[in-house]
This record gives sequence, structure tokens and C-alpha cells, in this order.
Amino acid sequence: MKIRLLVTFFLVGLLSADPSQGQTQNPTKLDCQVLEVSGPYRGSEKELSQVHYAIVHHKNAADRQRFSQLLKTESGSDVMFTRDDGRSYRGALRRLRMCFGRGLLVFTGAVELREGEVLTLEFRPTKK
Repeated sequence: MKIRLLVTFFLVGLLSADPSQGQTQNPTKLDCQVLEVSGPYRGSEKELSQVHYAIVHHKNAADRQRFSQLLKTESGSDVMFTRDDGRSYRGALRRLRMCFGRGLLVFTGAVELREGEVLTLEFRPTKK
């Protein structure tokens, strides 16, 4: 009886799952320039030492409106950012409401960005 119940739940879950869940739907790429990077963490909390940020804005003036719109609609979303050497990393991009056209890229790990560096951000639009 328990096995039949488990199989039933499994099949219902499988049949009702959204087939596009977990797949990227039309990612949007945009070149951004790093304006500022976080300095070294000086506190004592080991977990916080892994959190870093960069303030970014659009690289090309022609992308200003598109970047603004993406910040408004996708703030807090996952992004992939790729450096000019081809290495990619994951992060989250937040809109800075009081800093027009600026985004706060939050990431973890040993990624040493430089001010002025150009990153390609790949937005992964959220499902509405």
C-alpha cells in the first residue's frame, strides 16, 4: 500500500511539473563596467569574508535604457558574469534606487575584480 501511494505521488509530481523549470528562458546579455569593488573584509565572521560586491553600470551609452529596465524588472535575480578572460561566475544583481543606472553585483568566492573592468552580465529572467 505504501509503495502504491509513493508511486502515485511520484507520477502526479512528474506529470504536473513545468518542463521549462530550471532551464534558462532567453537570457539577456549586457556589457557592464565595474565602477567600484569591495575591499577586504576586516571582521571576524568567516562566512561574511566570502561575500563581495561590485557597483556596475552599462558600458555603452546605447544600452542605458535597456540596463535601466533590466535593473527595474530583474533586481535580485541570479546573473552570470563573465570576465574578459572567459571565466564565468554566479552572482545576484540588485538595483540601487538612489543611484540611477547603477547595479550592485553581489557574489561569493575569490573573484578579484578591478575598477574599470568590463564584465558581460547574463540576466536570467524570472518567471512571471
